[in-house]
Amino acid sequence: MLPDFARRSIVVGPNDYHLFVSLGCATEILIKARAALGRSSAIGIGAGAEPQIEIALSSARPGAQVRYQAIPLRQSTRSVHEGQAIS
Repeated sequence: MLPDFARRSIVVGPNDYHLFVSLGCATEILIKARAALGRSSAIGIGAGAEPQIEIALSSARPGAQVRYQAIPLRQSTRSVHEGQAIS
């Protein structure tokens, strides 16, 4: 998983902090969803020329469903929380 520097927000994150935090959040959601569906993920930080998140995928037994079921209920805006996903 690589950052898309074309979509960076220079006003909000001139040092790309928020860009990399969003990659971490996306990775966390991916591994929680995969675990719930019976797939394992091993995460690493690439040491190449470009910073990247490396995800090794494999099979596993289905895991906990609680966090997986909470994914669509998460809210990442500063608006009033209504307890449901915005579509």
